[in-house]
Amino acid sequence: MINVLSYFIALLVTVPLFATGILYYIARSSGIHPLKALHVAVHWTTIFYILSVCVIGSIIFNFNVIGIIITFLLVLITTIIVLQWRMQTEVNFARAFKIMLRISFLIFGFLYALLVLLGVIQRIFF
Repeated sequence: MINVLSYFIALLVTVPLFATGILYYIARSSGIHPLKALHVAVHWTTIFYILSVCVIGSIIFNFNVIGIIITFLLVLITTIIVLQWRMQTEVNFARAFKIMLRISFLIFGFLYALLVLLGVIQRIFF
């Protein structure tokens, strides 16, 4: 049973698009509006995209990129909070966290696709 769970988690980290599709299907079948179901899937699977970029980046570039990723996420949340404070003079941390998750999903989804393409090209030609 432990092996099945570990293989499933490895699948979700390796192919986060699969996790996004599963969560979207579960949210949609439970009666949630399609746009809201997409937001739920994005919020809950962002961590899988971050982990997969970390793993693939470590494999391709042969050094650990988690420090760069954590620094980027801290700078991103700080920028969002400062912008909220400047524009609205009241900081809503829940809203800032949601914005950070959505931006992170877009950035790490793009990086995931780029790193997968780079990895395939690297394995073919080198």
